[in-house]
Amino acid sequence: MLKCWRATWDIETGEYYVSDAGQDLWEEVSVVEAGGNYGWNVWEAAHCFDAEAPEVSPEECPTTDAWDNELQMPIVEFPNQLQELGGYGLTVVGGYVYRGPAIPELEGSYIFGAWTTGEERVPPLGGVLVAERPTDGAESGEDQPAALWPLRELELQASTGEWADYIYSFGQDAEGELYILTSQSLGPAGTTGRVWKIVPAGELAEAPEEAAAPSPTPSGEGEPVYVSAENFYFEMPRELAAGTYTFIVTNPTGGTEHHFEIEGNDQEWALPAPVAPGESATLTVELAPGEYQVYCPVSDHQHIGMALTLTVTE
Repeated sequence: MLKCWRATWDIETGEYYVSDAGQDLWEEVSVVEAGGNYGWNVWEAAHCFDAEAPEVSPEECPTTDAWDNELQMPIVEFPNQLQELGGYGLTVVGGYVYRGPAIPELEGSYIFGAWTTGEERVPPLGGVLVAERPTDGAESGEDQPAALWPLRELELQASTGEWADYIYSFGQDAEGELYILTSQSLGPAGTTGRVWKIVPAGELAEAPEEAAAPSPTPSGEGEPVYVSAENFYFEMPRELAAGTYTFIVTNPTGGTEHHFEIEGNDQEWALPAPVAPGESATLTVELAPGEYQVYCPVSDHQHIGMALTLTVTE
């Protein structure tokens, strides 16, 4: 295997599920058995692989190893988001076989994720996927090899009313119910980490408690709006009522300075200077109804996550 990201046991059958991040084209999940050879680096998921030309799947490749043992195929594969025709995500995030009582229609299905973003990595849009165990005697379609489990995306509604997080991992409790571990940051930093429980539609769990915002005294006369410019992501409200606001921009950690600009309604405002790590700065503006672009103009920060649309209502 290439780059395994999460491995778990089925608490009912004892099967061992391992998710494997692909090279360029395909992500995969396998049921691993002792002594099995899972094909890297002549296979990428259920497709032939050539290390000299990783962006093209060859038509032929070996099906046995050097000792004439048959190479084992995955139970799940999905196309990487970087493929020309697109895909579910940038890398697979391993999960669990669902064994809980709350959602019977998921019984025996493998629930896992895709670490995913929108265009230009803005915003984070993690996807949760369901691989359904084939029934005995089920025949595959023309494009669905028999070894692969049928795959679909699980439609989610967050208790906060929005879903815009990176998916980093999954958890399972003693009842077999599943949890999703997410963050709005690209890395292990900040205060946006959350744990969600998967519950039946119409039975939304309570929203996770938000961390308390810092409370420095803003300069100017506007109502304070707290902005965390951390790990190449702006954590701040995305909708405000029209009025005068003082944006309190904090750069909590890391070794990179960040800036803060707002554009819209033929107006533009910006902090007088970038904010160094560990420092804060304020910007007071009067916002009329409309849509505004908020971004960091430092280097390529805007294109790797530090940009959002702020909607101002009447």
